[in-house]
Amino acid sequence: LPELRAECLRAASAALGRGDLWVAEVEGSAAGFLLAETLGGDFYIPELAVGAAFQGRRVGAALIEAALVEAHER
Repeated sequence: LPELRAECLRAASAALGRGDLWVAEVEGSAAGFLLAETLGGDFYIPELAVGAAFQGRRVGAALIEAALVEAHER
């Protein structure tokens, strides 16, 4: 399991460096994240997660909106 966690952290770090990772913060806490990638000129969202305590508060929608704005600017 530590190897899997390390691999996930490496992937997240690489995505952050490319600008493909968005993290939503609500009241000082991480509320959710969105991981995106561009493949063949198309923009994909392979992972989107929102913490249970933040669901129903449009956190996911805000993450998608932010990612789409970035995708259109690329």
